[in-house]
Amino acid sequence: MIAPTLHQSSIDLDMKPSVMQLTLSIYLLAFVFGSPAYILAHKWYIIWDTLCSVNKLKGFMISGRFLSRSGGSVSIAVSL
Repeated sequence: MIAPTLHQSSIDLDMKPSVMQLTLSIYLLAFVFGSPAYILAHKWYIIWDTLCSVNKLKGFMISGRFLSRSGGSVSIAVSL
């Protein structure tokens, strides 16, 4: 949705077209690097949730749930 508005955005924001094209490139790079980070965070969440379900130690359960939620919080942070 950014590409069709680059020309008008460069006029509205008083920026060179090359700078606006750079913003599009950075936007697309975020898609490239953001997806693997999202997938890795969910793998982290699944691993720790699985370990917590088979472990009976109180300390491990507390730390494991903390580590599990640190991976699970990615979906909440990304949706905001």
